[in-house]
Amino acid sequence: MVFTFSSIHLGRVGSRLGGVDDGKVALGIVELIKAGYGDRILLSQDVCHKIELKKYGGTGYSYVLEFVVPELTRLGVTAEQIHKILVENPRRVLTFAAPAALRATAAADRQ
Repeated sequence: MVFTFSSIHLGRVGSRLGGVDDGKVALGIVELIKAGYGDRILLSQDVCHKIELKKYGGTGYSYVLEFVVPELTRLGVTAEQIHKILVENPRRVLTFAAPAALRATAAADRQ
């Protein structure tokens, strides 16, 4: 069940250390979009070990753009939906702003 204010975080995309099948992740993303959750999907890729760098045989920092995006496109995800997942959703989630009630309380405290 996905709740109203939650996000769906699909992490460790591209990792060869965790055994994640990125083809299945892409199929899951398509199903989530079809179910109406495209505005909740977040992707992340970790590169935290030397062996995850391209130089050492890993997927490197560009994996999401070089593999996941083309795979989603191949599966019928539109450029607008991909933009939402890669740009708009993270922007919304990572915009740190105090709720209006908290801002009002802080303003009153300053007076």
